[in-house]
Amino acid sequence: RLYSFNNTWDGARGGAESTQTFGAFCNSTGEIIVSRNNAFYRSTTVNATSGDTQRFAFDRCTESGQPSCAQNNTSGAGGSPRSNWWTAGAWSVGPNASLANYVPRSGGPLDNTGSCDPDGDGIQGVDYDNNPATGVNGQETTWTDLAGNVVDCSTSGNPSQTIDIGAIQNSTTGGSNPPPTTVNGLQRNDDH
Repeated sequence: RLYSFNNTWDGARGGAESTQTFGAFCNSTGEIIVSRNNAFYRSTTVNATSGDTQRFAFDRCTESGQPSCAQNNTSGAGGSPRSNWWTAGAWSVGPNASLANYVPRSGGPLDNTGSCDPDGDGIQGVDYDNNPATGVNGQETTWTDLAGNVVDCSTSGNPSQTIDIGAIQNSTTGGSNPPPTTVNGLQRNDDH
């Protein structure tokens, strides 16, 4: 299985505001491929994996024609989709991009539009630590994002509870559960 949830993919990060090819998650393996709550900015060939069982939902893209990815390329106050998606940070192309550049803009297309079932298994929360003894049904309902904000999906029995799309949440709410640095029994690639 491959899980990709609550990630921010910035195709323009390494160069000018032009698109870059993202490509397939992996070759057809007969496995389950999950892509949920991801933000794909200026990326093409998103969710191009075929021949596998797919659980694609709640992804947002700036570019049209991306399968299983709702498009939103409306320009914000700064005149680009970037300023509609994220609260303005000190963004510029190059190595100085920081987490502050990817905070979802309040009221924008990433704000409070993601699913509290990011792994798509029908159970609220996600199994962050591969330990069935932690959380309800092995699912943690609070965890910490890359910027230290707490993601809280603990409202019991509320399948419509939402979180922000992308790697950074725009606010912190109660609870704490930092993602583990090592997940036993799984391969975890955190390339940031």
